[in-house]
Amino acid sequence: MDPAVKLGHGQYYGALETRRAAGPFSLALLSARPHVERHLHTEAHFVFVLEGTYTSTAHGVPDVAGAATLIYNPPGTTHNDRFLSEHGRFFGLSIKAEHLSQLDQGLNFAGRCHRLAHPRALAVAAAAVRRVARDNPDAPAMLESMSLELLAAVAHRRPATDKTPPRWLKTACAMIADNAEPPTVAAVARAVGVHPVHLARTFRLHLGLSPGDYARKRRLEYATDLVLRSRTSLTQVAHAAGYADQSHFTRDFVRAVGLTPARFRAALG
Repeated sequence: MDPAVKLGHGQYYGALETRRAAGPFSLALLSARPHVERHLHTEAHFVFVLEGTYTSTAHGVPDVAGAATLIYNPPGTTHNDRFLSEHGRFFGLSIKAEHLSQLDQGLNFAGRCHRLAHPRALAVAAAAVRRVARDNPDAPAMLESMSLELLAAVAHRRPATDKTPPRWLKTACAMIADNAEPPTVAAVARAVGVHPVHLARTFRLHLGLSPGDYARKRRLEYATDLVLRSRTSLTQVAHAAGYADQSHFTRDFVRAVGLTPARFRAALG
């Protein structure tokens, strides 16, 4: 296939099972084709892997991903995405370009491909899959609401400055993310050679989060990955992610997702 071949609104390589329209959004369930060549998507879209082992050449996406992986691709994404396994199924959500432009008022939608690991986004995607599979009268309204919530997950307020993030910020983030028991702000600041107040301000400016909020977010994402991709008990998950106990983990999870970890694991299979 010529790399210049373009796929428009709601178009994917795969055998269509079900499609639903919800305002400017197109939502579909598809079975994967055994072979897909390089192609370009003209519009922003999400891919939620339901079955099989998925791979994509797009920068920012995991080389290999399993079920319950949620990926956002911005407009203009050119890639060769396919399933390595014999069987594959996925959910696709496409947003009309003009609508994305209208929504971009004071928001900065992600301009790169990336995986969404936050449990709330995964729960919304799973709920949308269930809605698409049903033919209910309220489906379009509910699906539009869910689509907007997923879109919100890849948007953030434009910073007050367009300065490039300092090089040390990536190091600071890694220090926090790579530890089940994250170091103190003072320790991170000392390691990267800045004042703790400056570190906190820089986190808020470029990430929209305090260092503590960032640590909690990454801890919850790590725990969610264990819940989804292992049979590890929830007590062991809580301990591995650095929570004091399972009840603390459950409270944080319910606050973020609206489901207990056990119900979340069951819902996403």
